[in-house]
Amino acid sequence: MTPAEIAAHALDLADELERMHRAIDSVYAAMNAASDSVICLQDALTSQQQVICRIRELFEGRRKREARDLLSTAAAMPVPKRTTVVKLESAWSTRFFDPYPERKAK
Repeated sequence: MTPAEIAAHALDLADELERMHRAIDSVYAAMNAASDSVICLQDALTSQQQVICRIRELFEGRRKREARDLLSTAAAMPVPKRTTVVKLESAWSTRFFDPYPERKAK
């Protein structure tokens, strides 16, 4: 390889590396967003479980009116719409860098 070919090859490798870093950064951002969503859902589930346990305690304590009021309040809460999950598609380069293309000719 000539020095110019080596330099061009090095620039191509650097471009590929930068593209891979951008792809990795976007995957990390998506993972962090997904993690935040899971934490939010866990908090909501815990809150709903606490309400259900409180309703049961009220019924067992013969405080049925309070239990029914709490139950109707809990039942009136809006059901969150199901959102679509964004799936990341990786588009890895199919270009391979061969520092010795002359070897293929033989």
